[in-house]
Amino acid sequence: MHKQNEKQPSAELKAFMLLNKIESIAELLSFADEVLIEMPGFGWHLLKEILLLRKVQ
Repeated sequence: MHKQNEKQPSAELKAFMLLNKIESIAELLSFADEVLIEMPGFGWHLLKEILLLRKVQ
């Protein structure tokens, strides 16, 4: 039985990644929160989603 552990990013997170030329979730998760906050298009709701993705990883 295959269990899917990876959560798929929201449309908002995908748009943020595209805007900032971030090519993968792994690359996104490598950024410190302090860096993400300064990026164009970032919002606190995205931080919550990113923190959840880090927890899954």
